[in-house]
Amino acid sequence: FAMQEDGSRCRKRSRRNELCVSNEDVVDQIIADWKADKCPKYFNVCPNDTTKYCRCPECRKLDRPLASDEPFGLHVTDRYVNFWNRIARKALAVRPDVMICTYAYASYREAPRVEKLEFPDNFVIGMVPSQEDDNAAQIAAWKKAGLKHLFLRPNYLCYRGVIPRGYERFFYDNFQLNLREGMIGCDYDAYARGGVTDFETYVLGRVAANPELSFDRLEEEFLSQFGPAKETMQRYFHRVRERGEKALAEVRARPPNTRERRLDDSQLWKTVVATHPVSVLNEDAAIVDEAYSTPGLSDVEKRRILKYKCIVRNAIATQRFIAARDQVPRKEFVSIACDLIELRTQLKRDLPDTWGRVFRSFPLEVKWWRYVAPELKKKYPEMELAD
Repeated sequence: FAMQEDGSRCRKRSRRNELCVSNEDVVDQIIADWKADKCPKYFNVCPNDTTKYCRCPECRKLDRPLASDEPFGLHVTDRYVNFWNRIARKALAVRPDVMICTYAYASYREAPRVEKLEFPDNFVIGMVPSQEDDNAAQIAAWKKAGLKHLFLRPNYLCYRGVIPRGYERFFYDNFQLNLREGMIGCDYDAYARGGVTDFETYVLGRVAANPELSFDRLEEEFLSQFGPAKETMQRYFHRVRERGEKALAEVRARPPNTRERRLDDSQLWKTVVATHPVSVLNEDAAIVDEAYSTPGLSDVEKRRILKYKCIVRNAIATQRFIAARDQVPRKEFVSIACDLIELRTQLKRDLPDTWGRVFRSFPLEVKWWRYVAPELKKKYPEMELAD
């Protein structure tokens, strides 16, 4: 297993131990397991979902840092491409048509700096870009390293926040980009949510089913649910989208080592929080209120708009809660935290959500709740916080 900082070779009680990829015995064991499974054509060699990469000297020799002070684990693609090539070499000797399947993900999502795919016809790689990455540049660089077969496998819809992002057109454009680059399929990881990603999810579901549809057509379809208030709701969605896309463009222009370090998109929150301050959310709320007051709405259409009223109210209260920790005394922050819990209790009927995740799922909000956990546990003994 991967050597950890303390020199140990296995993290106890973990189903996500990483391997020592420089060790040829590890390659031989993987090949032996594949043979025992009757050598299927598609051979999954994807690493475990973790950042606990091996720190042994031989694995670190396979890395290609750009500078001596580059943080460990920032870029480990070269070690994994080297590892996958060694597996492929032995697998091809047994089955020439084998397809080595893996991800370009986390700290190995950027293309290798030195290594190349030795058998490009026998690799299929799932691209797992962050929404804050330049996915077009990633694909181009991987193709220079030999990539021929790719599929799109992002965590774009893994979002634990309650603040709308406005990424629906970005996701549509990204799907079309990968389609032009020859992707053979797509697989979007996602959380079941209560409205904040509805537009994004709708667009991705529809374009995956029919890539010929334009974004304007999909937007028209989605807005039709609001009946006579669709033009007012369009103003709301356009505002959120304009802010979200501008922020994404700015963060993608920054060097990778200045962005948030993350395993997947569920851990991205700083850009969203900074992009949608309370002042603009209050303006959003006024537009949604206007839509809710539109004459001629059916009961169903009013309920649909009510959900967005709740979304914006929750976003405003959450932004105030996040900002308050460093701005007010602890006692006052406890009061603000309790107010947010009470608001969410009121909203839960009209805004269905998996509310427990905001208290138990890192990183968004959890550290704020843990900051005042003793006080909150007295008032809400049923509250469960992440360890």
